[in-house]
Amino acid sequence: MTSRRRFLKNGVALAGASGAGLWTPRTGLASVSGADLKFIFVLNFGGWDQSRVWAPEFDNHFVDMEREATKSLIGNIEFVDHPERPSVREFFTDFHQECVAVNGYLVHAVAHSTCLRITMTGSTSQDRADWGAIIGGSAAADYALPQVVLGGASFPGRFGAYITSTGTGDQLGSLIDGTIHEMSDVPVGGFDSQLEQIMDVALAERLAAAQTTATHGRDSELKRLHQVALERAQILKGLQEELDWTGLSAFNRQRNLAMELLSRGVTRVASLRFKHNGWDTHTHNSVHQTEDYEKLFEALSELKNQLRQTTAPDGGSLADQTVVVVFSEMGRTPRPNVNEGKDHWPYTSMLIIDPRRTEGRTIGGYDDYYYGYPVNLESGEIDENADVITAEGMGATLLAMADIDPEEFTSGSSTLDAILD
Repeated sequence: MTSRRRFLKNGVALAGASGAGLWTPRTGLASVSGADLKFIFVLNFGGWDQSRVWAPEFDNHFVDMEREATKSLIGNIEFVDHPERPSVREFFTDFHQECVAVNGYLVHAVAHSTCLRITMTGSTSQDRADWGAIIGGSAAADYALPQVVLGGASFPGRFGAYITSTGTGDQLGSLIDGTIHEMSDVPVGGFDSQLEQIMDVALAERLAAAQTTATHGRDSELKRLHQVALERAQILKGLQEELDWTGLSAFNRQRNLAMELLSRGVTRVASLRFKHNGWDTHTHNSVHQTEDYEKLFEALSELKNQLRQTTAPDGGSLADQTVVVVFSEMGRTPRPNVNEGKDHWPYTSMLIIDPRRTEGRTIGGYDDYYYGYPVNLESGEIDENADVITAEGMGATLLAMADIDPEEFTSGSSTLDAILD
């Protein structure tokens, strides 16, 4: 491990190029440990309508279901099939064996920002880190850029020094190549490369000296984290000519850059955001959600196929080592409003695509009032004597998948062991 840390710190590991290797059938995937897994989080911000894919509630008169839609089962994955959403069926046909669809978990809110924080951190606390930040930050010694946020939200918590966010307008790319000064309202000149190198050395020396004169533990820790951030900035500069950090508002650009970073062994966690029309469909829900889901599942198929074709740092396929988590911060009401839209709902669904699985599964569901069913965490079966799955419980499960003890980062929420078996 020590040699690998030195390898990353010296930047030698960044010289390797990613490859598009030939995908071979999966074998022995159970041997891939949680500590070796990589993660891609795909946020669908705005609140998706579960009844358009995840919740085939055709026998529930309380839920508005489309006339053209039908309930389908591929493997053990139940979903809503619709002629205008063929990509959904195509995706589950190809990848159902790796999928776990979790339905009816509770986020305890209906406001976008609050739901987003809860579903990503399990809490409304400002101090909580999101699941991706924890998974990346907990492996910071082994990755140059432990988590890269290419799209969507980020709640870094105590892992701020280990999170790289590209910004909403390609600001990171502009910082790396030095063109950030062109965005200033006041004309600001840039620095030539020689002067920039002198400044980098001077800053590193000042930080090293400051650490030796730290007045207390907190002061020392902050200066250490500043040093970590500076080292990661130098790594980003080293990647300047090899990677394109621009155009990341487009999902395919986020996906391509994520593949590059994961395949080089630079990153463990990549956070992406998928957006087509936008999921916050208070008007014309059926039209917009149909288009969004069709494009989402088309994009997910492309992502999975690209994972198959991309070589991992150890020479295998990224597809065999990467968990993909697809989620929205909330759901939508069971019935439409007067504008043919649907409003906010605190129960939602999540899709986890785990390459180690050989048999897919649907867990949970929605009762007669469109509330999430209580679920036995060990078996995954609906159990009236159990509790409803919570966002924190889902996060605890993801941490456990990554071989991280959830008790350190949650309020004691139990994991959904049916996923972990």
